[in-house]
Amino acid sequence: MAAGQNVPELGGYDYELTGKVPDYLECLVCQLPMRDPVQIVPCGHRLCDICKESLFRESSPLCPADRQPLSRDQIFPDTACRREIMNLIVKCSHFGCPWTGELRAVETHQSECLLKVVQCPNLGCTVQVTGRNMATHVTSECSWRKINCEYCQNLLVFNQRKKHFNVCKKFPVQCTNKCGIKEIPRDELEFHIDVECPATVVRCEFNKLGCHAKFPRLETKPHSETQLEHHLNLALHSLETTQHQVKDQSEQIKQLIAKDKDNSQQIERLMAKDKDNSQQIERLMAKDRGNSQQIERLTTQVKLQDQHIKCLNSPSFVWKISNFWAAYQRAVTGMENIITSTFYLSSNGYKLRIKVLSNAYMMGWPFNDLVSCTRSFSLYICVIPGEFDPLLSWPFKEKIRVTLFDQNPCRDEKKDIWRVTDFESLARPILRPHSEADANWHAVLGPFSEEMLQSASYILNDTIFIMVKKEWNSST
Repeated sequence: MAAGQNVPELGGYDYELTGKVPDYLECLVCQLPMRDPVQIVPCGHRLCDICKESLFRESSPLCPADRQPLSRDQIFPDTACRREIMNLIVKCSHFGCPWTGELRAVETHQSECLLKVVQCPNLGCTVQVTGRNMATHVTSECSWRKINCEYCQNLLVFNQRKKHFNVCKKFPVQCTNKCGIKEIPRDELEFHIDVECPATVVRCEFNKLGCHAKFPRLETKPHSETQLEHHLNLALHSLETTQHQVKDQSEQIKQLIAKDKDNSQQIERLMAKDKDNSQQIERLMAKDRGNSQQIERLTTQVKLQDQHIKCLNSPSFVWKISNFWAAYQRAVTGMENIITSTFYLSSNGYKLRIKVLSNAYMMGWPFNDLVSCTRSFSLYICVIPGEFDPLLSWPFKEKIRVTLFDQNPCRDEKKDIWRVTDFESLARPILRPHSEADANWHAVLGPFSEEMLQSASYILNDTIFIMVKKEWNSST
């Protein structure tokens, strides 16, 4: 029987067994111990389930032993045979492994076998070693293993150490001044050169007094000792210069004090004059307060006049409803709404719509009962989506005046019915609508009974007039 490490794509188990396999346990197709054995009912021959499928790929499948036609209905799994095959004793296929055991356990063993050859898990490494040696390889031998830099403790790949050392901030370097110190961390080199290095060229500490000598830091003390007299002369000369400057500045201070005395006298004269000016200012301020009060009164009058002008010039919407009684009858029965087209009350303002609603229809009374009850109607308004909505403030806070006109030709007898609705004071604010279907209707005038409409001149020639107008605040 052939032995190998890999299970074939088609066929039975290709493992080395410790003893001979009975012929009845071998597949008639692949000649290996059967994997998932099935039995042909008419002839009793057995083969692997996967090998069976290879036979059925032929146009006329035949039993490989007696060449009899095959039918899927006459083939069934052979559980007893499978149990017997699983009891076979096999060897581990990994080289050098002494393990033997039942066939059913071989795959579990080989997945854990320490002699199984696998690839190193370190990224970039292509070496393959046995599981037994993997830990040592991964932690100690692999050139792609991760390590911590011995100087900065940063994580790096082992084979990238030299490249890392070229930029490592803690890597020890030699002083660039060649002072002899070799173990300086790279990030401390600049401080060493500027502050500590004996080979750094420095200026004499008397540089500002006139000694412009330069020398290595190591020679600072010898220079100071050899140039002591020169340094003392420079210091003496600097002291004399400072004394002359102090004397000159003292004279300047005396002049400034004398000048300050003159300025103080001038300030006293100015303060006396300022006192007179202050009294005059107080008189002018008293007069100014009187003028301010008069200006406030005039401003109030101007605001009132401006408010009146705004009301006169404010755009309004007048709704004429002809054939009112016929339209009202259809509205009462719910057949048709009496509703306006859309309109605006100001340039680039809110888009509105108004309609007449029968109170009886709103209450849900049956149509047959309308004859016996007092019918009335009210006016409702809603804000609908408009083209200027993104430029407007929300919620809607306008004041709207709605008027039902009395058409009595005698002006003195006119009794218009009107009402101002302040939408800012509503319990539920009107938010920006997304569609007309979402808009909420709000009662703004009414109710009006039929008797009241007929008793006056609100309906003339079967026509009524309704005006909608924006009401301006006095502070606007």
